[in-house]
Amino acid sequence: MTRAEVDAFVAGWIDAWNRRDIEAVLAHFADGVTFTSPVAAAITGSATVRGKDAIRAYWQAALARSTRLVFTLDHALWDTEGRELAIV
Repeated sequence: MTRAEVDAFVAGWIDAWNRRDIEAVLAHFADGVTFTSPVAAAITGSATVRGKDAIRAYWQAALARSTRLVFTLDHALWDTEGRELAIV
């Protein structure tokens, strides 16, 4: 990805979250995705959530609990060699 592509992806990611569009966010994940977050344990009983359906249910429950959640970009890190993107 070029820096412009990274910036566009990050802007779209943040916009999807702020619109609470879980399907738009999930579109970037494979069906067999594994997601780990200490916050997930409070909602699902486990810090690790497996599969798009389970992640969808987790995020729906989490967003229902937080009506004022807003994402803002601090910075984004793109590793061209490892093809890894971190959105902070």
